[in-house]
Formats: sequence, structure tokens, C-alpha cells
Amino acid sequence: MKSLQIKKTNIKLDLLYLFSFLIPTLTMLVIFVIQHIYPFGERSFLHIDMYHQYFPFLVEFYHKLRNGESLFYSWNTGIGSNFLALYVYYLASPANWLCVLIPEKFLMEFLSYMVVLKIGLCGLTFTYYIRKHFCSNSWAILCFSLFYALSGFMAAYNWDVMWLDVIILAPIIVLGVERLVNEGKCYMYCISLGLSILSNYYLSIMLCIFLALYFAVLLIARDPSAEQDSAPLAFPKLDGIKNFYGKALIRFGVFSLLAGGMAAVLLLPELAALRFTEFSDINFPSRLKTYFPVIDMLARHCFNVTVETGLDHWPNIYCGVPVFVLLPLYVLQRKVPLRQKVPKLVLLAFMLVSFSTNVLNFIWHGLNYPDSLPARQSFLYILLLLTVCCEAFLHIQDHTKKTVGAVLAGVFFFLLFCEKIVTDDAFADTCFLVTGIFLLIYGGLIYYFRICQEKCGSVPRMMCIYAILVTVAEAGVNTYLTSVPTVSRTTYLSNYDSYQILTDRTVANENNDFFRFEKFARRTQNDAMLIGFQGGSYFSSTLNSLVSDFYEKYGMRGSRVNYCFEGATPVTAALLSTRYMLYTLDRGYDNLFELVDKEGKVYLYKNNHQIGIAHV
Repeated sequence: MKSLQIKKTNIKLDLLYLFSFLIPTLTMLVIFVIQHIYPFGERSFLHIDMYHQYFPFLVEFYHKLRNGESLFYSWNTGIGSNFLALYVYYLASPANWLCVLIPEKFLMEFLSYMVVLKIGLCGLTFTYYIRKHFCSNSWAILCFSLFYALSGFMAAYNWDVMWLDVIILAPIIVLGVERLVNEGKCYMYCISLGLSILSNYYLSIMLCIFLALYFAVLLIARDPSAEQDSAPLAFPKLDGIKNFYGKALIRFGVFSLLAGGMAAVLLLPELAALRFTEFSDINFPSRLKTYFPVIDMLARHCFNVTVETGLDHWPNIYCGVPVFVLLPLYVLQRKVPLRQKVPKLVLLAFMLVSFSTNVLNFIWHGLNYPDSLPARQSFLYILLLLTVCCEAFLHIQDHTKKTVGAVLAGVFFFLLFCEKIVTDDAFADTCFLVTGIFLLIYGGLIYYFRICQEKCGSVPRMMCIYAILVTVAEAGVNTYLTSVPTVSRTTYLSNYDSYQILTDRTVANENNDFFRFEKFARRTQNDAMLIGFQGGSYFSSTLNSLVSDFYEKYGMRGSRVNYCFEGATPVTAALLSTRYMLYTLDRGYDNLFELVDKEGKVYLYKNNHQIGIAHV
């Protein structure tokens, strides 16, 4: 009988994890279908850097894996560059190695649908964290995991595939640091943090800052009467240190360094390469200033707020309308000790202030201001906020009807106040109205949940299903309205085969001599990697700034993140050993170039005045 009961519990938990993965995954798939993303239409989910960088980089990586080429250097990255630095910054996710199993013509779909799967994994890991953190099997956890997977941060940056592994691992790492402090168990923390740093060291910088702050929160929140060290087999044992806080601090330091050491095989070459980029200069702000009012920032928790991906510093912090009610209820929760409640609230407030303060913003982003894509640490704020809101919900029966009603009334007043004073264009006309409607629905659900918990000790299954459906509707529609932009797949890949055939044929006819191509009617500044030829244009945060300076001095285009053949003269073309020009129209004959080949709609012209690589 006991074994049967255990089996039923395991099935329930398996279903909880299964649905926490499937619900956000299927929600994204439905959005892909509505947006006519291939194979459900002619569109493609390539956006911003995914369009200009990630896909061309993945194609270059794919060719290297398929052809057994070196991962340390590539002549297709600009005029020739450190490919390992590019790999560490953009491609280090272990999932990218699976691309070698995919036909090249479906690489775009591999990249797009990897986003869908990783969003599902975000829901799964958050469910795992919440269940272990609160020792709860409540199906209400699915609502919070969905809000994590389809948050405003994900709506703004789900196309940024190089960051998603860190978002997936963050709940596991936070659970690991909690076990390190409370149980002396260090291995989950060390291994998961090491994987995060390996996957994307840049976003892991923000994660490490958060972990240091959250570690302090855990030390303050720990009950002094609790067992001092419940893991005698944990390494290091530190038997000579009597004080719990000393042991915890040493373990945190040792295993944090060990996690960084696990990633050193990639970090050290990356650090060496970054010394030659424009981002190596640290210009600490000389004056303290703020970007926007706190009220405007709090209002960005509302439904259907346009995401910010430009140069403004607005954070994308939407994570469900229920947080408006549940956070005040958490503040009013008497059964949560002040030593646990206050440090978490202080950390939330500190992170909120960090979004609008230049100095803190500079520190959070690795001692650099973000070049667009602001508030990149906001996923950690969302993780912590959803955790405390989940705790408030799990103890909803501890609040009286009067308290819940007063909080709801206060939140409605806040929404009316925001509607009056917030004038930012990111807020649609119906933003506050729809937020208020969802607030009424969630208020009714919270009230009913409270009654059921008080009278029956459990909630009817149908009520849980209703709550999940409302959550899916809110988070899914918000993602549809604020995310998943598309481009024409046909246009992006136009003449792709012709370019490849023409360049491959030319290289074969040149008997392995060194030269470069240049492509006009450029689709991206990384077309050399997209098609697979040696070019002279490059767009990457890891590029060598000395090359960019050279381009600018000779009249071509250069910046901190790109350099481009645009503006080149016959002299600079000769210096760069640019022997062939690719056009999509017949430019006619002149004494500089002559037409030598054609494939489809692509014309190949030869530069009659190109010089060899030895002169470059």
C-alpha cells in the first residue's frame, strides 16, 4: 500500500514537471503558427542580432564541425579573426553542437525552434526550484513557472539565444546556493554555476553579482537556532571552524572559484581577446544620475507594455499581473519572520533602483554600459520577485478577507494613478484597463483559493485548471503582442545557393591562392560567414578594435562593434587583397573590374588591380 502511494506521488510530480515544460513550449509554438513561421508559413524568427550575427555565426560553426576545421581561427570572420573568442561569446551553448545533425538548409529553423525548447526548459527549472525551495507539490507552481518562462525579459530577449542557457540554469544555481548555506551541500551550486559560465560568461557576470548579494541575504535570514552543519561529508569539512558563517563564507568562496576554474579553459582565451576590443576600457561614471521615475518603472509590470531593446534604459520586468497583489501580501505575511522577509525585499528594492541609476547599471553590466538591450540582469529580479510572490500565494489562507480586499483596492488605486501620470509611449491605450480586468479575475481566484484552503485544506482540480488557463491566456497574449517579430525567410536566403556555388567554384579554380571576396547588396555585415567565403566585413562585440581603427582611417566604415568594406577605394580594395566582387546586377565594364562568371542572378567581377596577401 505504501509503495503504491509513493508511485502515485511520483507520477504527480512527473506530470508537474512535464506540464511546466510543455505549457510554455506549446504556447510559443502556437505563436509561431499564428506568425506563419516556417514550416507554418514563409516567415522566419530572426530578430536584431539573431538576424545579423547569431545565424551567420552558427553557419560558420556548422561548416567548421562538418569539415573538421579549426575552431581557433577563421578567415571568414572579417579579414581573419580569432574564432575561439567569437565561439565563447556567442556560441558556447552545448546545444549548438547539435546543429551538426541538421541539414544545412534547416539551420535557421534549428536556431528558431531551439528558442522554443529553451523557453520550455526555463519553465521546467523554475518549477524544480520552487518545488524544492518550498517543499510543495501545488499545481499553482505551474502559473509561476509560466510567468518566468514568458516574462517581459523573455519577450524582449528570447531571440538572444546565447543568453538562454543562463536563464535556464539560474533557478538551479539559486537552489544550489541555498543548499550550500542551509545544508552545507556545494556540488549542485558549483557544477551548475560552472555550466552557466561556460555557456555564456557575460550574462553570468550579472548572475555572480546577484549570487553574492543573495548569499548575504541567506546568511541574514538563517535561523540562529538551526542546525549548524547538516552535511558532514560536504567538501570542505572545515572541522576546525566553529562559526557557521565562517564555514558558509569559505564554502561559497571556494566553490565559486572552482566553478570559475571549470570555465577557465574558455575564459582565459576570451579575456586575452577582449583586451583588443573597445569594451576593454573602463570609464567609471563621474556623477550619479537617475534615468526615470520609480512609478514609471513599477508600471512596467503591467500587461502589454512594449518591450525596450534600444538605447533607453527601461527594464523589461513584466512577470504577470498577480505580482501586484501577491507582493503586498508577502509584505503583510506575519508567519514569515522579518529576518527572512526584509533582506529579500531590500534586495528587490536594490535591484529595482539599479535599473534607473547609472553607477549601479554600469556595475551590473560588467563595468560597461550596454550598447542597447538594457537591464540585462532583470531576469534575476523576476526570479526573486516570483519566488516571494509564490510564497505569499502558498500561505494565502493566513490572510483575512479584509486584508485581501484592501490590497486589491490599493492596487486598483495604483493602476488609476499610473494611468494618470505615466505618459511613456510603451504603454498602450488599453494597457491599464486590461491589467485591471486580469486583476479582477486573479482577485476572484485568490479569494476562492483562500476559502478552499481554509475550509477543505485543498483546492478543487478544476479550479487549478481555470487558474492555469487564465495564466496561459495572459502570458501567451502578452508574448504575442510584445514579442516574436518575423522577417521573410525567402528574402533572407535569396540567391544563397548561387553565392555558395559561385564562390566555391572560384576558389577551386584559383588553386588555393589567397584572396578575398566582397559582396554588395549585403544582407548582413557577416555575409562572409553566412555564405562561406573570405571577406572583409565583420560585426561582432569580439572584433579587434585596431582593425576597426584601420578601416576608419582609410575611409571605410568602422565602430566599436563592426567594420565594413563600405567606402573602400581601388587602393584599399587592393590592400585588402579583394580580388572578386559579387553583385546581383550587371554593373557593366570598366578598367577596374571585369565580369568573369555568373550563377543565377549573381554576377562575379574580378578586380584587375588586386595585390597579394604579403602586401597587406
